[in-house]
Amino acid sequence: MWRSQRDLLLLGFILLIFVGGIYCIGDLYQQGKDGSQLTTISKEEVENQLQAMPNNTFRIDSVVRLYLDYPVYAFDVADERTVILNRPSSAFSGIKLSRLQVEDNELADIADNVEFGVVLSPDRNQLLYTQYDKDSDNQHNYMYQLKDKHIIETHHFPNEPLVYAGKNQLIGFNGNNFTLFETNGSSSATLQQTYGYDEMVSMIADISEQISPDEIFIMIDMTAVDPEGSSQSGFYVLAQVGERSGIYRFHVSGDEKQVEEIIVSTYLQQFNFYGDTSMLLQGTIGDTTGLYSFNLEDRSYKLLKEGDIWNYAIDDGYSRIAYLTGKDNRNNELHVAYLEDEVLVSDTVIYRNIDNLFMLSWYDKYLFATSYAINQTELYRFTLSGW
Repeated sequence: MWRSQRDLLLLGFILLIFVGGIYCIGDLYQQGKDGSQLTTISKEEVENQLQAMPNNTFRIDSVVRLYLDYPVYAFDVADERTVILNRPSSAFSGIKLSRLQVEDNELADIADNVEFGVVLSPDRNQLLYTQYDKDSDNQHNYMYQLKDKHIIETHHFPNEPLVYAGKNQLIGFNGNNFTLFETNGSSSATLQQTYGYDEMVSMIADISEQISPDEIFIMIDMTAVDPEGSSQSGFYVLAQVGERSGIYRFHVSGDEKQVEEIIVSTYLQQFNFYGDTSMLLQGTIGDTTGLYSFNLEDRSYKLLKEGDIWNYAIDDGYSRIAYLTGKDNRNNELHVAYLEDEVLVSDTVIYRNIDNLFMLSWYDKYLFATSYAINQTELYRFTLSGW
């Protein structure tokens, strides 16, 4: 099951790129011309007092565009100079894990013959990955320390790592079971709860109207857990349920296994927590496609941005969001905005018409984005600040 699903995921990433060379185009977006001019304006020409630039407007300080001559299947950002990525390999799994230094285009392999995915710890100091034996499909989990590049085998994670959820929790999936671990940030972990994939499908079918388990498909790469400090304890999955999409919460406290329907809608593609009781949803609710804020307490939702949105990323402080809009590969826009009280503030287009712009990730004031073509990828690093 997991092997076929992983192959489907790779098909979605297989055209990613990078062509080799760095272009610093920091002045591309600066407004006005070089130099200064003094212009005298008569009193009659000034209708209102000049207003100061708001302090929450985005300014682009610089852009780095890096070309590489291989596709990138997935990536995440360790710091402003370091990107961890999946790229092709001739080994059994077809994937290797590499470390890219953005400013000098230096590439170093961390491990070959690994499972798909880049799983960084919340502090971005450690990397978890699953590696296959050279001549078999036996798996071993490892932890890579980014500072000293030290690698240790982690015997306490029986499932391949899927995603960190909060500071101390990790969701794993081994092809048959979803497992939630409590981890202390080292190589040890405590098992909290396990749900079988087929078990979860049956539980969703039981609370869905006239839907059989054969019509349900869980998106294994789209999961989350209740935020730290929450009164509840559970993890969330996105599933295709018949011709609709749903988000479901599986309880992990207590002995009894339970599932709760959070929202079922026309089509959902992406969800993330921001804050303790709010989610960002990308997809179609009713007849309207766009980006939504969703309140978990009263199950209400609010449209933040209408339109064809391909992907989004929210920063660690839940205050800034980046998202892609467009109707085809060329006519697209990369937006950044502040997220304040369920409203997008200072929504700004920072780039247009990048071929096949796809993945996004924040690190502090830096926004990373990738686009792809056949056997190539471009990586962009935008340095953003307020006026």
